Amino acid sequence: MLFKKILVGVDGSKHAEKAAQYARGVARTQGAELMLLFCPGNIPRLIGGGAREELQKELEMAGRKVVEGYKGLCEGSDVRFRVDVRLGDPANAIIHYAEENGVDLIVLGSRGLTELEGLFLGSVTHHVLHRCDCPVLIVR
Repeated sequence: MLFKKILVGVDGSKHAEKAAQYARGVARTQGAELMLLFCPGNIPRLIGGGAREELQKELEMAGRKVVEGYKGLCEGSDVRFRVDVRLGDPANAIIHYAEENGVDLIVLGSRGLTELEGLFLGSVTHHVLHRCDCPVLIVR
């Protein structure tokens, strides 16, 4: 199977970094484009108006800093890559991003920053694994 577009969900954790490194290797050998996506989560509905807009801007800026940290992983290599930030539920955002961009493979770390969620497998990874139509590679 030849992969043309590989999506990696990143969150700044060591598990996500390992997943990104593994995905970079697969992308290099397959000549695929690598997409790094960070999803900071939802803003509580109780927050509205100007405060909501300000919080959204802050989350997007913080997300850009997270994905900027992954640029160094790909810059200087022969892998085509892009980084993006999407607000919302991380599992849903990853699935929708994959569908919108015609992703052939999703690569995720076995756990994220919230290691208490999900006893054996991170909750985002678990949701994506069971709800996504394309192959999902989980990196330990």
